[in-house]
Amino acid sequence: QSFEFPTDTILGGQILYSGRELISSLSQDDKSSGLFHLKMEYSGNLVAYRVDVTSETYWGMFNVSYSNNSQLILDNSTGTLSLIEPSDSSLVHVLASAISQIRGNIYRATLGYDGNFRLYTHSFDAVTLQFKMRTEWEAIDDLCDIKGICGFNSYCTSKDMEWNCSCIPGFNFIRDLSSLAINIYGCEKNFTGGMCINGKEDAARNSMTPVSILGEDRPYFQEYQGNQDDCMKSCSEDCDCDAAT
Repeated sequence: QSFEFPTDTILGGQILYSGRELISSLSQDDKSSGLFHLKMEYSGNLVAYRVDVTSETYWGMFNVSYSNNSQLILDNSTGTLSLIEPSDSSLVHVLASAISQIRGNIYRATLGYDGNFRLYTHSFDAVTLQFKMRTEWEAIDDLCDIKGICGFNSYCTSKDMEWNCSCIPGFNFIRDLSSLAINIYGCEKNFTGGMCINGKEDAARNSMTPVSILGEDRPYFQEYQGNQDDCMKSCSEDCDCDAAT
C-alpha cells in the first residue's frame, strides 16, 4: 500500500488524499526528509510551506472548491495535474497539463528540495534510443518568492532566471554547500559580540552595514527615527538590537 503514501512525488494514476502531504528531499543528493511540505488540506486547499521557518504558506490553491475532501491526482494518460471531487470524480481545478501526450510517456509531479512543485514528463526516443525528461510546469517562477528558501540570516537574489542565497554581513553558511546556489540551511554568526553593559558603551565597537533586501515579516517593535543614520545609531546603542529596517 505504499502507493497511497507518497514521499516527495506522485506518479501518473497516483492520488494525494485529503490530509496527506508531500515532503521534499533535504537536498539534491540527500533523499531524507527535507524542509518543505505540500499539503492537501481537509479544507480543500492545496498549500506549500517550510516547516522550520514560518507556518505561512508561500504557494497554494485556495477556495477553488466548495468541497472539503478535494484530492490531487495526476492522470497517467494525459499528464494532467488536477484537483478533483472524490465522491463523483468531478473536476474541481486543473493545475497543469503535459504538452507532450504520447503513448508510453511517464508523468510525475515532485516537490523539489528547493520547495518548488513541478510537473515532469519522461519519454523514450526510439530513434536516438535515449530517455528524455521535460519540465512541463512549475508552481513558482521565481524561487525567491518561496518563504525561507535561503534559511535564517540569509536572503535570496535572482537575475535572468538564476538564483543565489547570500548571508547577511557578519554571517557564514551553516553548512558548506558552496557548489549550490540555493543554500536552505541559513547562516550563523562568524563573530562573538562584546559584553553589553548599558548599550551605548558598546556602540563604538559595533558597525552596521546596509543591505538592500525586501522583508515581508511583521516587525515586533517599531520606533520612529528621522533617517537611516539615526536608525543605525539607535540600533547600535541597543543591546537587544541586531538589525533594523
